[in-house]
Amino acid sequence: MLISIEPGAVDFLPELFSMQANERGRLLALMLLAIIFLLYMQVESRGKYVRLNRQFDRVVRSLSLSSIALDYRDRYKPIMILIPAYNEAENLELLLKKLPSKVSGLDVGCLVVDDGSEDATRDVVERHGFLCVSNLVNRGQGSASRLGYEMLKGENVVVVVTLDADNQHDPSDIEKIVTPILKKESQLVIGSRRLGTEEHESAVRRAGVIILTAIINFITGQKLTDCSSGYKAFSIDGLNKITLYEDQYQSAEVIICAAKAGLTISEVPVSISLRSYGETKKGSSFRYGLNFCKVLVKSWWR
Repeated sequence: MLISIEPGAVDFLPELFSMQANERGRLLALMLLAIIFLLYMQVESRGKYVRLNRQFDRVVRSLSLSSIALDYRDRYKPIMILIPAYNEAENLELLLKKLPSKVSGLDVGCLVVDDGSEDATRDVVERHGFLCVSNLVNRGQGSASRLGYEMLKGENVVVVVTLDADNQHDPSDIEKIVTPILKKESQLVIGSRRLGTEEHESAVRRAGVIILTAIINFITGQKLTDCSSGYKAFSIDGLNKITLYEDQYQSAEVIICAAKAGLTISEVPVSISLRSYGETKKGSSFRYGLNFCKVLVKSWWR
């Protein structure tokens, strides 16, 4: 409105942007100024969204932690298996039976994070005698893992092993995953299907993982083969050195943050089988790749 009433009020803009020689300098300068303003508003809005999302995350985690039994710490063991789960009751029924009670002479415990499931996930876990904490709403594997990590940090835990709840990971591989940590050779060990075996994976997804792994290796200086594996183990001191934020597609964030924190990262071969029940929560290969790339860029930039 000001410009309509008094066009001369913006005569300084063409000179500011070195456009005074252009006959439409005033208009071009105004358009450039508008673009700069919109970009600023976008960055400001994004910053507010990130702050609110992190506040919401802290609230949800606090509510989830307040819902567990007071004696839950008695179930912590030197090696803790962490399983994020969303509507995986049938697969957990099979998986939990196969978990070892001891690995390398150390007691093994299990914590399942029920990520807002609508099936009997929590009932299955409690029937098998394992510790379960529930998110009030479904927030994603990364968020569920973060809740589990928060519970295990600062406790009498030596190694944290993450397993997918879809029964694709073989618990007999746990010993080879934790051994480099127990020997203090690594702080993060990733179970690689590329070094081991897998029953099936689409050619598109396989190619995507190879390309994304190459990108992550380039920016982190690592020599990994499987950047998307959810089968991994942390030493508790290594876990304490990183801070994770992503609610989904956290595999890339874990590797990048671990590399930035100076953690020693290695891989061991593991076997991956087809899920026994249900369908993957990852979505199409294109969507998975796109979201994985987005998390990769955000984690590297941060």
